[in-house]
Amino acid sequence: MRTACLGYALSLLAVAMLMAPALAEDLPPPGPGEMATSFQMPATYESGQIVAPVRPLCEALGCKVQWSPGTEEVTVSRPAPLLRLKLGRASMEVHERGWQTVALPLAPRFEHGEFVAPVKPLLAVLGGSATYDPATGLMTVNALRPAPGAELTPSFPLHVAVNGAPLPLPAPPRLERGRVVAPLRAVCQALGAEVGWEARAQQVVIRRAEFVVRLTPGVAKAEANGKPLHLSPAPAVENGLLVGPVGPLAEALGATVIWNAAEQLVNLLTLAAPPVGALTREGAMALATEYLKGLGEYPQQVTRTEASLGQAPANRYWESVSQGTPLPEQPAMRPAWIVQFTYTGLSPQDFKQVYVDAETGQVIGGTQSR
Repeated sequence: MRTACLGYALSLLAVAMLMAPALAEDLPPPGPGEMATSFQMPATYESGQIVAPVRPLCEALGCKVQWSPGTEEVTVSRPAPLLRLKLGRASMEVHERGWQTVALPLAPRFEHGEFVAPVKPLLAVLGGSATYDPATGLMTVNALRPAPGAELTPSFPLHVAVNGAPLPLPAPPRLERGRVVAPLRAVCQALGAEVGWEARAQQVVIRRAEFVVRLTPGVAKAEANGKPLHLSPAPAVENGLLVGPVGPLAEALGATVIWNAAEQLVNLLTLAAPPVGALTREGAMALATEYLKGLGEYPQQVTRTEASLGQAPANRYWESVSQGTPLPEQPAMRPAWIVQFTYTGLSPQDFKQVYVDAETGQVIGGTQSR
């Protein structure tokens, strides 16, 4: 009987497939019931986003996932409802003093019988970070999830480091609702950012190179380079210090966030701003265009070309495409312009990316949709 029910449920998902944030206020902080976890799972990389199946991702983080065929919605709970996703809608609802709407970079869809969605917004709510390896097609997730027993409780205290160097803080970091919370001014300044106060808007304004974050104490909704940014738990003033979640803010400022479970350490890897006279965004886009044309890999119907400054692996991807050379197993990360060409292909989201070293102007790698 149970097998028949499961088969019926799967058939409903197959039919649907043809069509194709802060946490609840009454939830306690994770405390001793949480542990660090790291795991890999299949994912894809499209339009600058890691996309993966929602159910296995959320269940690995200790959540319950429910699919409603009538409304075509997925509800994620831990144990109370945290977020809701709807098929084909480029936004999600997050529970923070009631339900709030948060924009998604891509709309959830069904793919190979699984409900998939962009990963980063989900981890902003559930707590965690992810990296994607184009060579293997696997995503690595570093996060926190409920521990099955007290013996797995992480050792404390927590630590924050920048590029491996311990960061002294005016107040100790702590775990709250699955996130590492710490004094934000000290963290931002250690990343090379300027922190100011805009009296008229009553906002904290943080600037680092081309990255600009605006946030309001006590409010989870923030803004990063003009786009919505969800900070959970909401930043707050405690004993004269502005404290808040380290991970999503550091990522919004262009840093890479690495969680070291064994040492209970959050390591922030910074991307230095390119020196004066270094490669510009426009220069990187022009260089990447000519590079693909030289390889015969430039698509004929390009619908959009864009570039963003970030950490990119020197994976020699385009050398592998043109020469058949093997990809490095552990490519070094470099500050680079990530130039993306979106084009009309078999899929509406087909793309090619070229990684151009921001300091040397050399093409160091890339990736493309499959």
